[in-house]
Amino acid sequence: MPFLRSMLFAAFGFGLLGLSACGPGEQRDVYWLARRSSDIYDPAPLIRFYEQVARGEVKSSLFGPADAMRKIGDAYVVGLGVERDYGQAVRWYRQAAAHGGPGRVNVARDDRDSHIAFNTFLMARLLEQGGPNLASDLAEAVRLYRACAENLLAACQERMGDLSESGTGLPQDLDQAAMWYFVAAADRELGKPTPEALRAGEKLAKLEARGIKRPQR
Repeated sequence: MPFLRSMLFAAFGFGLLGLSACGPGEQRDVYWLARRSSDIYDPAPLIRFYEQVARGEVKSSLFGPADAMRKIGDAYVVGLGVERDYGQAVRWYRQAAAHGGPGRVNVARDDRDSHIAFNTFLMARLLEQGGPNLASDLAEAVRLYRACAENLLAACQERMGDLSESGTGLPQDLDQAAMWYFVAAADRELGKPTPEALRAGEKLAKLEARGIKRPQR
């Protein structure tokens, strides 16, 4: 899971940088928390702030309760201010997904990329690999990947393509893999292909070179 941990660590860090642009009622406290946590040596005050937002005890102009729940899950994945605990991370991601609603985080580019979809992807990644206090559950991971792939999240579509191509957790089916890569390759942000789309396009091209037909729109 090094890729997922590094991605979440970076996202957590970027979240700190954005906290200085907060609303009037929270500016002093949030700015202090951000300054205390910005060097990553003492992130505990910021995590406590996220927990307060998640419980509805504090309102933030930057993010809602589901955003805060996801950030707490991220902290448990990377071990930032807490012991690494994938079981706790899944619990927080599940709460965030259940909370629903469009997000105000970087991954929520439009109505398609809801908290439900992205947090489902994060849960699936952890369940696929397993880790601290979390047993691997490939069948549940595949179910979650499929759910968020059908909800149009390109990260899940790409992963469903990977699993279909390798026959991991479900029967190997190269035509099905090509279909998932094809839909993921159409993902765009600000009119440009996302990283997931570029990777999926490359994987689709490799399948075509092996004689698998490109799906039709």
